[in-house]
Formats: sequence, C-alpha cells, structure tokens
Amino acid sequence: MSEPANDMSLLDSTRYRVDWRRGECGVELCALASYWDATPTERARVCNGAGPAWLLAWLPKPVRFVQWFANHLWFLDCREAFDIHDWDYLHLPLTVDGMNAANQRLADNLNRIILSQHAPAWLTWCRRRNADRYVYLVREWAYKAYFDREG
Repeated sequence: MSEPANDMSLLDSTRYRVDWRRGECGVELCALASYWDATPTERARVCNGAGPAWLLAWLPKPVRFVQWFANHLWFLDCREAFDIHDWDYLHLPLTVDGMNAANQRLADNLNRIILSQHAPAWLTWCRRRNADRYVYLVREWAYKAYFDREG
C-alpha cells in the first residue's frame, strides 16, 4: 500500500468528479462537480479570488480595492478561475497529486478564459504571461497553505 500523500487512487473517487460547465464568465470551465452544485453562499465561504484570504482581512478597508487588480489580468476578470482553485484546495484530498491537480486546473481555466477573448496578440501575450506568473507563485508557495488546511 502506498503512503496517503502519494495515493493517486484517491482522485479517481466519484467524490472528486470533474465537470465542465459554462461559468459566470461565459466560458466552459473545469471544476469539481461539488463546486457547480454549491450555492453562492457556500462558495462565498470558501472562495475569495486571487491571493490568500488572510491578506484581504489584513488590509485596511481603504486599500482593499487592490483585490480587484489581483482578480483581473490586464482588465480581464479571471475571478472564477481563482474561485475554482480555492474550492479545489479545500475539497481535494490532502495528497501531492490533489494539489497538483488543483494547480493544473487553475492554469487550464486561466488559459481558457484568456483565449476565449478576441483580443490583440500582444494583449493575449501579456495576459498569458501574468497567468503563468500566478500559476508559478501557487506552485512554488502554496504548498504550506494546501497541507495546513483543515480537512
């Protein structure tokens, strides 16, 4: 038997079924079925867009508008991709494969949102570069956040 942190069979469970649906942004996105079935109130308890939840709580109210900039890549609203990532981090199993699946889904969803826009090539390039930076930061720095969660 493999160690729980390396057990890939956990992701095959129907509990972690992935579903493609049209999100609020108008693009077909990939998320856990439980994300799509959740009410807006349930999502609001878990999802906070880009960045850690503690940062938004720490910022003084007059400065919280910076959250808008974190959720937008060159004025393209990508909050739903970040919300799906937050949902994945709470609901996927505490394994390296669970974390990698959530991070890859973030990258895929960001690219789908960016490529769905009919923007000039230079703007698409800038957005994809920013998306790559977000994904890099998550892959390098969110390890502790993923494994220290309750669940």
